[in-house]
Amino acid sequence: MDKSFDIFWFGEGGPVWIDSVATLESAKARIEMLPQRNAGAYEVFDQRTARCTSFAVKIANNKKQQLILQHEC
Repeated sequence: MDKSFDIFWFGEGGPVWIDSVATLESAKARIEMLPQRNAGAYEVFDQRTARCTSFAVKIANNKKQQLILQHEC
């Protein structure tokens, strides 16, 4: 299966490539498994369409609450 969705972390130091997956749903699941930070966001880039989707994780009391769609670019 083609892994055409790249996952990046955008924090204070700039973008960092995390992984490639086959679907946007797989990207969301992968992001939810990753360690969460208070600052920054994850972005998923679709190599086929050149579209990106940005996600942030809502954190309360040092616990992950939910993955939030920030914007599509």
